[in-house]
Amino acid sequence: MKRVLSALRWLLHLKDTLVAELTAAGVYDLASHYVINGQLTDSQIDAAIGTGTGRLAARFTVTNRGRVVYDKEVAAEASWESSFMGAVAIPMAMNQYGALYKTLVAKLVDDPDFRSAKQERAQGRAKGMLFDVRREYGVDYH
Repeated sequence: MKRVLSALRWLLHLKDTLVAELTAAGVYDLASHYVINGQLTDSQIDAAIGTGTGRLAARFTVTNRGRVVYDKEVAAEASWESSFMGAVAIPMAMNQYGALYKTLVAKLVDDPDFRSAKQERAQGRAKGMLFDVRREYGVDYH
């Protein structure tokens, strides 16, 4: 149960990061017919001595009234100089890992296929997008 709650916490962090980005762009609306489903597919962090590394990936699916208009896995990676002292390396790794979420969302938003889905959204006069985690964890956000 603890592992599921931890996974849900990071998935919600992804949701919050995506919602913040879409809100800032003026395209987020809970009443939209467009839904973004996201599922974390990879989550790695290594605070190794010398060089720390992290990788985060998620499969994003955008639907409009049940029709898929975008379906792709997006990944973000980072590396940084890491200390040999755990008291320094571990917090640094967690900060780098948290930053991967913004990088992942930026890669999604910059993806030409995602932008095409947004253009279709604009032509169809939909109001925005919703990140939906209900399928994976039975959580409803409205």
